[in-house]
Amino acid sequence: MSTSFDRRNWLATKSSLPADRVRFLSEADASVIDSIQNGILFLMAYWSGTSVLAFSKLAEVVSALLPEEFEFVVADVDGSSALCVVPEFLGKVHGYGETAWIHQGKIIATSGLGLNFECFQPNTSILLTLARCAREGNNASTAEIAANFSWLRPWEKLKLSSGSDLDFAREVLAAYGPSDWKFTAVARRRDRDDFLFEIDNSELVAVVRLNSGRLENGSHREELTLFKHWQSWVDRCLLPDHREFRNMPV
Repeated sequence: MSTSFDRRNWLATKSSLPADRVRFLSEADASVIDSIQNGILFLMAYWSGTSVLAFSKLAEVVSALLPEEFEFVVADVDGSSALCVVPEFLGKVHGYGETAWIHQGKIIATSGLGLNFECFQPNTSILLTLARCAREGNNASTAEIAANFSWLRPWEKLKLSSGSDLDFAREVLAAYGPSDWKFTAVARRRDRDDFLFEIDNSELVAVVRLNSGRLENGSHREELTLFKHWQSWVDRCLLPDHREFRNMPV
């Protein structure tokens, strides 16, 4: 792997993607972000087995979900020190397969710290919705993102529009906001009475948790958490909940 050409061909053996599906860069700086209209940027550390594993996992998602018109760019970390210090990556590049999702030349999400391939499908589904809405001349609403989202357990798309727990969660949220606040329940955590709401005409989303504890009389002790946008909920709630659920003893 003494040359960038050798590295490119070696990495091509680590996925089933055709070689021309990936744009390999031996050197890159922040300008590569500006050049991507819609796509995924992966920082490849060839010396890291974890990075190679992350690339293989991401390539599976690209193959399954990402249309040809979306770019898949792989930049060699060893030649991309200028890229590693952009604000979204600063202090976070350690050879774990750091990834960014880019829409209209702006990073909309990253994989964060450490190996985090659980975020690959959810973040890619958000990118797809943003790109589709942009083509149609619209801004992607939270409802549209939710409708096309790749859910991770224990969260799942809400199947019922009513029920005593859901109705109570609506009351909790209604009491928090202004009288004209409108919202829609879109998901539920399957192992708890946690509900996710999108706030109409806003990027805000809210989680109402009913089973954070019960009082002696059997009533709920509820919690409400607001997130400034959908991606914030993914990073701060969905992914931690998924890891917790995945690691629970059977």
